[in-house]
Amino acid sequence: MIPWILSLGLYILSFPPFSVPYLIFIAFVPVFLVIKKYTYKEVFRRFLIGGAIFSAIHVYWILYLDVPSGIEKLLIFGLILMVVYLAIFYGLVGLSFRYAIESNLGIFLAPSFWVLIEYIRSYGDLGFPWSPLWEGLLKNLTIYQVSRVFGPFGISFLIILTNVLIAKGLKKKRWIFTVLGIGLIFILEGWGLYLKKHPLPPKKTMKVAIFQPNVLPRYQDNPEEWEETFAAYSKLNATLKDTPDLIIFSESSLPGYYRLSRNSKKVVSEVLQKHPSYILLGTADYKFISKDKYNLYNAAFLISPTGAIINKFYKTHLVPFGEWLPFEDKIPFLKNINLGQGNYLPGKSFRPLQVKCARLGVLICFESIFPEIARKEVNLGANLLVNITNDGWFGHSLGPREHFYLAIFRAIESQKYLVRAAKTGISAIVAPDGKILKKLDQFKSGIIEGEVPLIQGKTFYDRNGEWMVWLSLLMTVIILSYNSIKRLIWR
Repeated sequence: MIPWILSLGLYILSFPPFSVPYLIFIAFVPVFLVIKKYTYKEVFRRFLIGGAIFSAIHVYWILYLDVPSGIEKLLIFGLILMVVYLAIFYGLVGLSFRYAIESNLGIFLAPSFWVLIEYIRSYGDLGFPWSPLWEGLLKNLTIYQVSRVFGPFGISFLIILTNVLIAKGLKKKRWIFTVLGIGLIFILEGWGLYLKKHPLPPKKTMKVAIFQPNVLPRYQDNPEEWEETFAAYSKLNATLKDTPDLIIFSESSLPGYYRLSRNSKKVVSEVLQKHPSYILLGTADYKFISKDKYNLYNAAFLISPTGAIINKFYKTHLVPFGEWLPFEDKIPFLKNINLGQGNYLPGKSFRPLQVKCARLGVLICFESIFPEIARKEVNLGANLLVNITNDGWFGHSLGPREHFYLAIFRAIESQKYLVRAAKTGISAIVAPDGKILKKLDQFKSGIIEGEVPLIQGKTFYDRNGEWMVWLSLLMTVIILSYNSIKRLIWR
């Protein structure tokens, strides 16, 4: 039992809030040393329990959600459901590791299995890549620089490969494998240092100002929220001295629908009178499909210095069960089920928003944890990533901090600067190597100003996408076919 507890402990310590460097490269070694002694059923159960414990630590913030009165108890059910859902993937990882460890070419099969399972967990309407394996490199972003080539799933492959090599060397006392595993870490570290010193060159710059009003969100309409909103933006507007090219408000920056709200337009008008800039703000929006029917969207509006709405972006990946019920756009009767979710529909376009020489790749809230969304925007010409979010719902839990950490990885993969505007924090400017240049912590009111370089080029990962996922699939098919043919021959 000790090896299992040790692996779980190392795995937990690799992630926030601890993020101990390098532990992720040995977290699975204790399990790999003993896994062959256990049946598939026993391995599945142990990975399932370990996955549930780990997942509970990282998604307990669900209980902080503000929902309509009468369905608060559903949050407990939602947390249990989410933990079980995520734990099942860890159970599947355990089964795959058990098979790989005794198969031919298992060194490559184990990391391939992990990549495929992690990718499936991230894909589709139910995709939820929270606390992915690559987040274990949060305090070692030098190594993560190679994601410019391998992508995030390729990083997961390399992490598991290192674990397998070290374990195989210790188990078989064939030290060449252990040396290869440790050597791989040094190679990645050196390569990462090289890439940090050779960033993609910027073409131009843009002056930005990020407004963090620190107004707590409310589920129900509340007059006090407007009083706080007016006071917060008035104070921020007075604090801003120079007029930037772009002012960024958060997701849900102003209560209600911007297009229908005189109060919202008054706030924006007062800002523009003193600072005639472009403004990007998050709001709810609607689109009529008939006289009495309309669709709702979580949107980002781009407003000109004259106050006109000149462009918009609709959130493409909604929070399942929070902003909508998955598949409700395909199965109409699901819209009649009320679990306290919003009634939004996902947008379809990833096209960046043009502001002078900048092309903004907008990531609304949850979208920042999906590598493929930022990559699609970069491939359509984005030279600056902008993440707007409203994390005030989750209080002082780990949720808002981890949400911010995950956004950092998007900057590294695409070699783009990332600016982040959060209503209650954490707002920041992040460089392409993952370095946080400026930051405003949670539950503080203030402005972040900066001149942000615009980088037009694309990385190997941007151009080629999840090639490591396809390579993992190919290796899995070849190895499984080889093992099957070998068993038939030796029968």
